[in-house]
Amino acid sequence: MARQERPELLAVAIAFLLLGGLITVYSTYRVQQGRWQHVDASIPHERRDLHHFILPLLVISSLLTGWLLHLPVVALGIATAGLIVLIAKLCLRWFKLSHHVAFATFAAILQWPFLPGVLLIAFAVFLIGWSRIVLHRHQPIEVCAGTLAGIMAGSMFWLSLFACRQFDWL
Repeated sequence: MARQERPELLAVAIAFLLLGGLITVYSTYRVQQGRWQHVDASIPHERRDLHHFILPLLVISSLLTGWLLHLPVVALGIATAGLIVLIAKLCLRWFKLSHHVAFATFAAILQWPFLPGVLLIAFAVFLIGWSRIVLHRHQPIEVCAGTLAGIMAGSMFWLSLFACRQFDWL
């Protein structure tokens, strides 16, 4: 079993680095162009641009990972990460959901069955949320919304994985 998990773990690491790198390059480029004030994309029009960049990127990455690399669990993880961006996009009319907290919570939920130190991860998520408020990047409701989005996406991942494995789809 450990042998089967290694390609998936490597694929997750590579996907994380590639996607994170592309998003960082895009955000930095927008700031250098003078279109954004900060790489955090804090202003609503900046967030919309970021969402319009990230959503197709995650969809395409998920499809390619499942289809070309034959790693359906990784593809499911990328797709459910897209759920966070979709939720953030839908909430943008009312508030700016914290991506930092949402993705940290999502990562914690994904690790839940594997790490006995899940409380440490929850504490880290708490610290990230606290820092976003202290740095005046988010209001408490935006941090709470990010936490809920991460929980929803992580739960969708595990529920989908369980359902797919129940019916031998993965």
